Formats: sequence, structure tokens, C-alpha cells
Amino acid sequence: FNFVRSLSEVDQSCINSYKNNLDNSFLIGTWYSVCEFAPRLDLPSSNYCRETVIKNATDSDKRRYREGYKLQNPFNIDDNPVIAEAFIYKEMIMGNAEAKYVVYDPRNYFYKEDLYGVRVFRKVSEDYMLVHECRWRGNFKSLLSRKRNITKQELNRIIATINDVKNMEKRRFCTEDIFF
Repeated sequence: FNFVRSLSEVDQSCINSYKNNLDNSFLIGTWYSVCEFAPRLDLPSSNYCRETVIKNATDSDKRRYREGYKLQNPFNIDDNPVIAEAFIYKEMIMGNAEAKYVVYDPRNYFYKEDLYGVRVFRKVSEDYMLVHECRWRGNFKSLLSRKRNITKQELNRIIATINDVKNMEKRRFCTEDIFF
């Protein structure tokens, strides 16, 4: 790549705010996006169910990312990396805190600069995590679950434990029930 994008003030602030430890071994497995939160959504629930598979990065993965991201960057490819795959997207996630660097796969890359961001992964329980992109300043969040099909009651019970989303509207996924 010919250009590098610097870390934004929003991303840096996010890194400074979400310093709690979260080892990437917790992320490993298959996750389903079961609910999204935003200040204003006004959308019905959906049976669409985005699946993300996260696995340990292999030496080959690390080599590919090193070759694709040769310029000076704020992340370290050897910092506890895992690979996330969802639909046609693939990315490397690095770091040992809740705020992690996310680097897009060089093979899926359309721009002429290194492309990375900072995303927050917060463990809600062993089967749930809340995720948001730092650049969106916490206005859009996703609840991921290790379970594809969860009941409305279980989902509402989990949501009730997450203070960050209490005043946000929600949209449920992975359900045949169109009413929340």
C-alpha cells in the first residue's frame, strides 16, 4: 500500500477508555449478530442472521498481513491475533484489551492505503459480547451470541444487564418473530 491512515482522535480516545483486559481466546468460535442498538432505528426484527467465525491466526495469515501492511502502523500483528470471517469479509483482530485493532484483509482491499480501525469487544457473559466501532462513538452497537436461536425472554434478560444500551432502540436478528 502507498499511504497510511493515521489513528484518529476518536480511535485514540476509545483505546484509552476501554483498557480492561479481554484475551482474544474469548472471541474464538462462531458468533451470531442477534441484536443491534442505536439511538433511532425504527426497523422491524429480521430472520437475517449474520454469522462471524473467529479463529486463531496462522503463521500464513500473519505473513500475509505483514506483506500487505508494510508501512508504519500503530498495531502489532503479533499482538494476540485472531482472524474473523463474515460473508465475504476477512479481518485480523489484535490486542489484549477490550479496544482492539481491526485490520482488513489485504486481499479484500479496495483503497490505496492501509485500512484499519479500532473496535470495542465487551464480554457480557460467556455466550454474549457487545461490539461497537470506535469511529461511531458508541451510537451503533451489536450484541453477538454464540447461540443462533435465542428466545425473546433470554435476549431481554441479557439486554437488561447492559447499561450502555438501556436508552437505545433495538432491532432483533436471527428470529422469525417480527415483534420485539
